Amino acid sequence: MSGYAEALAMTSNLLLAGRPIELVRMALQADPNNRKGLELAGIHAYQNQEFAQAVLFLDRLHQLLPPDTSHAQDILSMRNEAAQLAQSASSAPAASAPGAAVADGPAASVAGRVEVAEALKARVGEADTIYLIARAGESGPPLAAARVTMGAFPLPFSLNDSMAMNPANLLSNHQEVVVVARISKSGNPLPQPGDLEGRVTGVKVGAADVELVIDRVLP
Repeated sequence: MSGYAEALAMTSNLLLAGRPIELVRMALQADPNNRKGLELAGIHAYQNQEFAQAVLFLDRLHQLLPPDTSHAQDILSMRNEAAQLAQSASSAPAASAPGAAVADGPAASVAGRVEVAEALKARVGEADTIYLIARAGESGPPLAAARVTMGAFPLPFSLNDSMAMNPANLLSNHQEVVVVARISKSGNPLPQPGDLEGRVTGVKVGAADVELVIDRVLP
């Protein structure tokens, strides 16, 4: 449920309001220590400027993570920022609005072109949907995501800080990312058997010439 909530948020302007947060609450009711659910609940509270509530969720999550991992450090950083914003919200609400830093300066980005391997081109249809995601590592949280209209290949793309679901965990916070492109036959934001996918690892944030080839069929 929490994984599906994350996927739905990627197709809803990266916001968790509505069905995504309902799924998160169901996940946490079934398992109060569900890590993805706690992270998404914290992000939702952060997006709503409910910073004190965000701190509670992120504190619980941080206690469940191995302390020496990069994920734990990211969560702690978000928790500390939420705590600072909770203290200053009453005196400076405009300055504490999530996303303000993104709006005030140029957003970090990764950009390039998506191509489909010759052997798979016959499987691509005009009604298919393309999802592009920049992740912090192979299985890390999405830092930026976009749903792209099908067009002619090679298809240009750009992912940047303005596409972040978590305003405390931006592309700007990372030196390298994994970029994934997936062609969905059903439009489902979750990977499905038969979807086409490609990925590039070790992409430097700021790169503008990423060549991403969709070259495998998901089992």
